[in-house]
This record gives sequence, structure tokens and C-alpha cells, in this order.
Amino acid sequence: MQGNPVEIRGEIGRVLRELRQREQLSLDDVEQLTRVRGVRVTRSHLSRVETGQADIALSRFLSLASALGRAPSDAAEQVASALDDESAGREPLERAVLRAYRRGDAAQALSCLQAARHRSAPLPPRQECQLGELAARVGHWEEAAGAFLGALTPARDDAAIASAAACALAAQRRGLALALVAGLEDGPPRSLLVALLELAGGGEPERVQRELSNWANRRELAAGWRTLAALLSAEAYRRTRQRRTAITLLERALSETSAPLLRAELERMLARLFGDLRRPAHGLKHLARARAAARQLGVPDLLIAVHLESKRLHEQNGDDAAAGSAGRAARALRLRYGADKGAPRHLPLHGLIAALAVPAAQKGTAAG
Repeated sequence: MQGNPVEIRGEIGRVLRELRQREQLSLDDVEQLTRVRGVRVTRSHLSRVETGQADIALSRFLSLASALGRAPSDAAEQVASALDDESAGREPLERAVLRAYRRGDAAQALSCLQAARHRSAPLPPRQECQLGELAARVGHWEEAAGAFLGALTPARDDAAIASAAACALAAQRRGLALALVAGLEDGPPRSLLVALLELAGGGEPERVQRELSNWANRRELAAGWRTLAALLSAEAYRRTRQRRTAITLLERALSETSAPLLRAELERMLARLFGDLRRPAHGLKHLARARAAARQLGVPDLLIAVHLESKRLHEQNGDDAAAGSAGRAARALRLRYGADKGAPRHLPLHGLIAALAVPAAQKGTAAG
């Protein structure tokens, strides 16, 4: 059996999931069946195994194979065959990454690219951009900045430069971010990053308002740029205590935006504003939608930000138990994914990265 431990774990999970789905069994069904066979595999553990996030002991693998109606040797052979196919080139890297994307598993997709880079560094520029976007999703901002910078060889790419600048800022490398922004040509990415740097650095929010005030009416701009301008403008208005103006701006943007990640960022910002207005119940409704989107899209770092905002609103609402639960959820995710602690998560970093560097795996669905 060939493959590194990450690949083997991923293939074991994929095979077990395919077997379970073929038998039309739920995770709960499998837990009950394995309990009957004497070696119980819990629903939560099986879910993590299937998504490549956890290993499985031999005794539990044997119990699962039996519960799924397969001889253990057949299940093991299926895993070995899949790994042999991959090593022979019949399962290209892009397909493995795309498969993880479809499951909403950013960590597994990132692991595939990290393993490929380890085998044959550097990756092609397109895959370096993929790696950067995935690293940002799980909150590895330093790694994300390095990957986007790696995509600049041999050709200049303004989108990669802008993405690297945003990631460098999140990784608290403000000097690098400023240097990268200075090298950008005039246009929406540069204007948005200048505004982002101003807000992240505690600068004058009025300057951001002046810079972005007319963007919402510039219909020649792509909808994504207008939405990001609305998000940054709203944060500037929030800091000058013009919260009603900010809410109106965000609600209009929400009605005009269909991109799920940008909608999640809008909902999160609205929740923050309602918290400032001491209306936590309204804020929590918006956060519930942002949380659902972050989970569906597979953006753990955004989910951490949502949990932290939820903690603040529950504290306002006097619900200490719910606030404690939200705080623990944020800490657990941070530990699980190794996410950076100091990133400015109150800013729409993920929406900006998505607008600058759409993942190649999502562009090339037909090819996969």
C-alpha cells in the first residue's frame, strides 16, 4: 500500500463513507450496528474518520467493515486499490482536492496540496493560489501569505499580490502588507486593501468613508467589489457611531448579493452592529445564518469568528451558559485547525480573499 499517512487516512475515510452510503445507512445506523458487534464506533468519530480528520484503530475498522456488510479483507483491498490508482497517476491531485472541496473539507484539501508540495516543491502557480486560499480558510494566515507569494513566480499576478497582502495583514505582518499594496496598480483591489489596512491599523475611519463612499453606486464594478466596499464602509461607519447608516448599507448589499461567502460576512457584520445597539436577539438571528453558511462552505476560520461574536452577544443577553459554550466552540476549532490567534477577524478577510483568488478547484469543476 503506497501513500503518505494523510493520503491513507483520507482514502480509508472515503471508502468507509462510500460503503455506508451504498448500503443507505446513516451515521446513527452504523453506530448502532457496531455496538451490536461489540466494538462501538460513535457517530462523531465515524464522521471525523470519513472526512479524513481522524485515524481509526484496526478493531474499529474490522467492526465497521462487518457492519457495512463487507469482509475486512475486501474493505482493506479497496483502500489499497484507491491508493495504488493515485500513485499511478489515475487519481490526479486536482481531483483529490476537488473532492475535498465538495465535502466542504478545507483541511483535507489543504493536506493534499501540502503533501504534493512536500513531494515536489514548488507547486504550479495555480495550485499555490489554491493552497493559499485553503490555508486562509483554516486560519493559517502566515502560510497563506507565503503560498500566494509563491504563485508570483515566474509571472506577476496582481490578484496573488493583493491576496498575499491581505493574508500578511491577518498574520500581523503589516510592513509586508504595506509593501505589497504599494506595488499594486490602481483599481478595486488596491482601494479595498488600503481601506482594510486603515481599519486594521486603527487609522481614521473617515478616510475609509471618503474613499469608498461612492462605490455602491458604481454599477460598472463587479457586484463582489461593491459588496466588499459596503462591508468596509459599514465598519468605518460603525467606528464613527453611525450605526443606522451602516445597517442600511449592509441590508441593501445583502439584498443584491448572491455569493454565499459574502452573504455570510454581511450577516456577521449586521450581527456586530445590532450588538452595538444592544439588540442581541436580532444579532443572534443574523449569526445563525452566518454560522450555517460558514459550515456549509467549509471555512473554519470564519466559523471561529462567528462563535466569538456569538459569545459577545450571549454575554449581552445575560446568557452565561450560551456564552461559555460559544467560547469553548471557538477555542476547540482554533486548536483543531491550528488557527492563528491574532487575526483581525472582525474584518471581512475571507470575502476579500474569495474575491481576489477564486479557488482553481471551484473554477475547474467540469475538468474534475
